[in-house]
Amino acid sequence: MGGMSVMAVACRHPDVVRDRVRRLVLVATAAHGLAAGSRDRFWRIVLWRGGLNRVTARPRLGRGLVRETFGRSPRPAHVEATLALFVGTDARARRDCAGAMGETDLRAALGAVDMAATVLLGHAGTA
Repeated sequence: MGGMSVMAVACRHPDVVRDRVRRLVLVATAAHGLAAGSRDRFWRIVLWRGGLNRVTARPRLGRGLVRETFGRSPRPAHVEATLALFVGTDARARRDCAGAMGETDLRAALGAVDMAATVLLGHAGTA
């Protein structure tokens, strides 16, 4: 979400970014395609339900659900912090965020961003 936000700012406010930023580093982010298929529909339905907070508040279940958003071997404190933030976020805000991310397509606008950028993307099992 952070990388997508940075790209959106660079597309919409290139003068501000040009004045304040030397280089963009984008790590494991996307400029589009988050609304692909049934997974998007599932998450839009799940994320806005207030009952999800009751489920995630159950320690083992909540940690298990949040844990799936991390890569290998996350620090337990990071999982706990993410869980607390998730439960502490209003269900409508989660729904709206998921909807906005799913509808975002920055590909055309990114072509006009005139700034050095490093893009890092990996896959499990690759070096």
